Amino acid sequence: LEVMHFSIVDEHGNINTSVLEKELVESLSHDIRYKQTDNMKKRACKVATDYNEFKNMVACAHLKTLTRKEVESLSIAKKGWQKNKHGIFADCIRSKTVERRTSQTKSCGIESVHG
Repeated sequence: LEVMHFSIVDEHGNINTSVLEKELVESLSHDIRYKQTDNMKKRACKVATDYNEFKNMVACAHLKTLTRKEVESLSIAKKGWQKNKHGIFADCIRSKTVERRTSQTKSCGIESVHG
């Protein structure tokens, strides 16, 4: 967590709720990530066959699991896409997003997705 440089209480004794809210959100995010990683470590200890598989499982602990429907929808071409303000077709952007997701899953040790 980042060190807070702002005081929660100002010089008049009022509580600065925006600083308090930011600190709470950061703490909750940290706790969620910690629990996801911890749970994945416990699971990976039981199922991983080697250290690399364990490491990859833990590295992907924060990623959301895709449903079969979500994976199948990636291969369906949409009709009627227009150029965006930069002159790039939306399907080019979509394919780059798919490539990025694919590279993220490969970096986490996931070679293919099966429903």
